[in-house]
Amino acid sequence: MPEAEAQYERELSVIRGDRVALTVWRDQLPLLANCVNEAMEAVEDWEFSTRLGAEKADARRLRAELADLIWAQVLPVLRVERALQLRATRLRPPGPVGLRTS
Repeated sequence: MPEAEAQYERELSVIRGDRVALTVWRDQLPLLANCVNEAMEAVEDWEFSTRLGAEKADARRLRAELADLIWAQVLPVLRVERALQLRATRLRPPGPVGLRTS
């Protein structure tokens, strides 16, 4: 397939009402998830919706959906294992493990 055709095929989207189906390559999913994550980290809560046009809660949901897609495609992980991983992430203390400051 010529390069121009491949590029066109990749960019095709289907729009129905409020829903858009976007075709991306599997290896692009982490990039999208990381972009959402970086926006959430870089932009303060009070200016998030003004600068990005969506609420931070919407970004969290999108990031979670992208993470689920990545986990489903990259690793054959059962839903229970994913839930355990999320729980462990929430319970993990911030910062380096084992270092104490006095």
